[in-house]
Amino acid sequence: MANGSLSYPQDTTPLWRDPLRWTRTNRALAMGLLVLGARLVAALVASSMARPGEPVRLVRPDLLVPVEQALWAAVAVWAGLCAVGAGLWRANKELPVYATAVIGAFWITNGLFIYGNGVTSPVGWVLMVTMALLVNLLFDAHHAYGGMALSLCIVVGTSLAQRRGLLPYAPLMSAAGLMEAGGPSNRMLWATLVPTTMAATPMLLLGHVALQRLRERERQLEWLSRVDPLTHLANRRAFLERFQVELARSVRTGASVAVAILDVDHFKHVNDLYGHAVGDRALEQIAQALRSAVRTADLVARIGGEELAVLMPDTELQGALVVAERCRTTIAGIGLIAKGQVVTLTATFGVAATSAGQPVPEMDAVLAAADQGLYAGKQAGRNRVEAGHLSSADHRSSTLG
Repeated sequence: MANGSLSYPQDTTPLWRDPLRWTRTNRALAMGLLVLGARLVAALVASSMARPGEPVRLVRPDLLVPVEQALWAAVAVWAGLCAVGAGLWRANKELPVYATAVIGAFWITNGLFIYGNGVTSPVGWVLMVTMALLVNLLFDAHHAYGGMALSLCIVVGTSLAQRRGLLPYAPLMSAAGLMEAGGPSNRMLWATLVPTTMAATPMLLLGHVALQRLRERERQLEWLSRVDPLTHLANRRAFLERFQVELARSVRTGASVAVAILDVDHFKHVNDLYGHAVGDRALEQIAQALRSAVRTADLVARIGGEELAVLMPDTELQGALVVAERCRTTIAGIGLIAKGQVVTLTATFGVAATSAGQPVPEMDAVLAAADQGLYAGKQAGRNRVEAGHLSSADHRSSTLG
């Protein structure tokens, strides 16, 4: 924790492990490499089927060579897309049309892939669903579900064309060619396992990253709910929670807890004369001054408009008065320039503390005592530090914690 402040929760995940933080072009390149690998496996399987003497039963053996050529052409296209992406990555250049080209090419080839495997094969449909989620995570819903609709249109179109005899039946391989010794052939296992794994693995990894990002966002929102947005000091809620914790600790250890409440002198006059923007700058500089004047264990908070507080654990009243006086002189040294003039800022402090070895008072009683000191300081002329004292009626044997 920095002096007087709540520490902002930092995201320490390395960039290479968080694709959601990559540039759009780099995400498209990663997707292109993934598809290139899948297309390469498909082309190698087709080439193995075309080897002389290979015992593969085909429905249309005459189409094997054209299919093999088409698959290798697809490999060449995806290799070219990946080469372009690699060049953009090395040049650290963002090209929006590149991502659109990669996503569009995938959805077109996925529709053709389903036709080539047959609409009853689950592989293409698994790819369609998982890649729709993947594209939605990496890019946006428009590219995900619009592209999915494009793939479906290609599947429906090719199926209708096949029914009318305009396209050959697919898949080329017959059911007997997929089986070997009463079970699935190695070729079938490769053709099914590789594309499915290549789609499911990045989906699982991205799901893990997205969940981490969600948890990180929750931590950041929690931090924002406890911090004043102008000064970045703790807000009233965080201050009271921490005060309650320190009082509970005081019950267990017997240590003292001190609090100083300060009010910026004639702050309304500063706002009226110079404007609220200058008033905001004044509060920001006062917050910075307080951070520099307190200890690391102390907590500075903005608990009202121009009212701030300093919580000082393990501090007796005399020590708290010393800290408050240091804060007061630091604030008085601020030279705020507004409308060509130097605006002098001062603050009045009221300080109260529990006593070591004594019953711990209620939090409201300690705050009321500090408020009394603040009121006394204002009555005495402002720009001063005054102690507020707890009466014996304010003490009680606490069971906090």
